[in-house]
Amino acid sequence: MKALKLGVILMAVLLTGGFAVLGATWWKSRDGGIPTHSATSSDPASRWQTSLGLPPGSRVTTLNSESRTLDMVVTLPDGEQMIYLVRRKDGQITGEVHLHGTGTGAE
Repeated sequence: MKALKLGVILMAVLLTGGFAVLGATWWKSRDGGIPTHSATSSDPASRWQTSLGLPPGSRVTTLNSESRTLDMVVTLPDGEQMIYLVRRKDGQITGEVHLHGTGTGAE
C-alpha cells in the first residue's frame, strides 16, 4: 500500500513538473515574448528602426503600446489619418489602416 501511495505522489510531481516546463516553453516561444532589452539600452544593435515613408508635415497624433504591437495614428498634411501597426519585437509594419473621410473638409 505504501508503494502505491509513493507511486501516486511521484506521478503527480512528474506531471506537475512536465506541465510547468511545457508552459514555460510556450511562454518563451510566443511572438513578442518577454522583452530581452529596455528602450534605454546603450547597445545600438539591440534597437530597431523603421521608416513609414510619410510626406513632410505628417505627425503622430496618438501612440498606443500593446503587448506585441505599437499602434500609431498619423495625421497627414491634408488632414487624413492612417493607423500603423508596428511589431515591437523587430519594427516590422504589420498593418496599415487608411481612415477615409477624416480630413478637415477644406480642399
